[in-house]
Amino acid sequence: MIAIILTILVTFLFSSVLEWFIHGHIMHGSLGTERIRQLHTDHHTKYPPDSYKNYNHGPNVHLPLWMGVYVIGVNAIFGALASYIFNNWTIIIVVVVISILYFFVYNYTHTCLHVPTGRWFEGTRVFKFIDSYHILHHTKMPEPGKFNNVAILCPLPDIFFGTWIGRNKQNK
Repeated sequence: MIAIILTILVTFLFSSVLEWFIHGHIMHGSLGTERIRQLHTDHHTKYPPDSYKNYNHGPNVHLPLWMGVYVIGVNAIFGALASYIFNNWTIIIVVVVISILYFFVYNYTHTCLHVPTGRWFEGTRVFKFIDSYHILHHTKMPEPGKFNNVAILCPLPDIFFGTWIGRNKQNK
């Protein structure tokens, strides 16, 4: 049971780091293709600071399915390696299930952030924290090539890698 709980936590944290890397370095940074950066720029254009909540969202509010396959695949490789090392094949199953859930929860949460419709989740304290955190990503734009508050579900990668900005820095 401890192995399953630990696998869930590690998979969630690793998925958050992957999300941080993809969103920051590929979508905002120099590692992504011009097409990927343009799609993400379109997202920021359609959801600028003055209309962060936009009820006429386009296709760029969700991560594309290929991105989910990438994240799940990377996680599965590490899950398979851990399963082999620990001779516990439950690990790979848990890693894949948590990775799939992470991808769908990410897309659901990101949609709630930008296209609120009064869903139950939008009234929770967790959502309100995520919303206050993510709005800074859209309102406090750093210089080109830099990024901030790019992790949606868990801000720990932003804190750890120094890309976190808090509410007190919003107007600076």
